[in-house]
Amino acid sequence: MEASWTPPNAENNVAFASVRQIAWELLESINWYKAFAERNLRLPLLWPPLKRIAAGRISYSSEHAMATHRTNVGAVIKNTLRNQAGGKCANPGCPNTRTHIHHIKEWAVYQTHDEKDMIAVCPTCHDAIHHGRLKISDETLYQWKGVPREDQSRTGHVYVEPGGERKLLLGSLAVTATSSVLAFSLSPGSFVNLTLDDDLTLIDLKLSSVRGDEIVRIAKSGHFKATAHADVTFASRPGALRLTAPCSPEFIPDWLIWAINAEDREFIHNPVTLLSVEVVEPGLIRLEGVWAVGGNAVVVSRDKLQFFTRGAPRPLTLIGDGKESVFKAKGEVAINELPLFAFGTRK
Repeated sequence: MEASWTPPNAENNVAFASVRQIAWELLESINWYKAFAERNLRLPLLWPPLKRIAAGRISYSSEHAMATHRTNVGAVIKNTLRNQAGGKCANPGCPNTRTHIHHIKEWAVYQTHDEKDMIAVCPTCHDAIHHGRLKISDETLYQWKGVPREDQSRTGHVYVEPGGERKLLLGSLAVTATSSVLAFSLSPGSFVNLTLDDDLTLIDLKLSSVRGDEIVRIAKSGHFKATAHADVTFASRPGALRLTAPCSPEFIPDWLIWAINAEDREFIHNPVTLLSVEVVEPGLIRLEGVWAVGGNAVVVSRDKLQFFTRGAPRPLTLIGDGKESVFKAKGEVAINELPLFAFGTRK
């Protein structure tokens, strides 16, 4: 007996389409019931989609075989909501800048994209709204939405996972201490400080322009704020931030530009990393950047730590083997908060 196969005809297609439509109607009913239950609203005995199934009033035509999907939220509404939130998650206790759009009034119930009932929140907070153990109420969301804000996209938090070796990596050398160490301080506007508290690694620093205007500050808590500047490119992700700028006397003094260029001929042709902070391991922070005040400068690149003095024939360059090459602050350096690296007075 030979096996035979009959190609699907219009009736078969219609029958398959009807099954898909019934499945979709059932799923829609579940979503409606769930939405009402979450809001503690009175549940209807039989939702319309189920009534349509029970009554057999489901369209079997091919053009209506699948239910209509939710329309996309337009770019204008998305941008409006993100601007309302200050360019970050609307949760005032969250620094994340990547956002989702949440419908405070569920789309499954109201089927509308109404800006006044929507809010920009990060993926973590969005998940907490729907599934968090500590409930985020609609009242709280509307309260967040109503907070007047400026642009917060250049603020955030650098989290350092506790434990590990608790070191600050400057080029290919590491710095650590029994409790805290002031790595270097050129002025109140240009310094780097490391604090070790129990199993926590805390960094506190400030970076300023040649004129003394603050470019970025990281507090001991890990919170940072970068000043908006047309020529400074700012980028961040969890555990890292970077600021770059053109090789300009506004950020790097003339004498330092030529001193570095004598060591690296490509320096003046590339953007300068003003500051780069990256958590590479629990307790281990890698730091790069340029700190310059008056006739002294500290330049930290990926592989070396350099100290420049105006008029000196060459910089003092320190190169190690990475995190295993360690300077540890003890005694008066640690107790009296003396800088681990300092410039002497030239005679």
